[in-house]
Formats: sequence, structure tokens, C-alpha cells
Amino acid sequence: MQQLPQPVKLYYMGPMFRRERPQKGRYRQFYQIGAEVLGGQDAPGIDAEVIEMLMTFFDKLELQGLELTINSIGHKAPNCRQAYVETLKAELRKIAYKLGPDSLRRIDTNPLRILDSKLESETSRHRDAPQNCRSSLRRMQSPLRRRKKANSNSEA
Repeated sequence: MQQLPQPVKLYYMGPMFRRERPQKGRYRQFYQIGAEVLGGQDAPGIDAEVIEMLMTFFDKLELQGLELTINSIGHKAPNCRQAYVETLKAELRKIAYKLGPDSLRRIDTNPLRILDSKLESETSRHRDAPQNCRSSLRRMQSPLRRRKKANSNSEA
């Protein structure tokens, strides 16, 4: 793929299978659709393009009531995601006495997974998670806002 013109754009859809034992309420086989972009320099622009493709796909399916919500943990620059993870660790240590055993272990191993906790007692605590590196998020959201505005103008 390194020989192909960059970025390389791929998609997949179809049945997938969980290797490990499925969690309660989940099946071993499930269906998934996804897109990947490998290479390319404009990460926020590429993210926007993939999201735009997905929303166009949903429009063609005439799905009703969809709402797109976007968040970001930044990019790999030292002042962005790395700084976010360190700030998050510090904030989580302050409330460690309120966390479950899995989350306590993850503070040092993978603190971002704590934000995805399924424990009801923990989910509300993450609303105030620290925010860093807004510039790449704004660059990605800009074309999506233009799309939303264009769609609302065409419906009028």
C-alpha cells in the first residue's frame, strides 16, 4: 500500500466476529461498516471527509432523527494528546477513591479507557474531563458545519 498514491482510502462492511467471550447482551457475530484512510497529511480534513461520507450514506438510506456528536482527544503532538493524558491522570487520581477496581488499574495503564466506563457510578464523573488541543477539532468540524448549513438551506 505504500506504493499506492496517498492517502489510501478503504472501506469495509459485513459480518464481524468477537474473538473473546462476548459481554452480556452482545453476540459473537455482529455487523459493522467502517472506513480507513492511510497516509495523507491533513488529519482533520481526512476525518471530516470520512464523517461526511458516513453522513451521506445515512442520508441515502433516508434514516430519520440522526444526530452527529463529535469529540476529540487531540492528536499525537506532545502538547496535545500526551498533555491531555497527563492532565487526565492527575484529575483521576484526585477522585480515585470513587473509582471501581478496573478504573483504578487503568489510571496508569490506559486512562482514556476510563472515559468509556460502563459503571453508572463513574460515567457522570467524566463530563468534566480536561480539554486540550481544540485547533485540530475546529479544523475538522468546519467543513461539517458548512455541510449542515448547506443541507438546511436546501431543505428550505
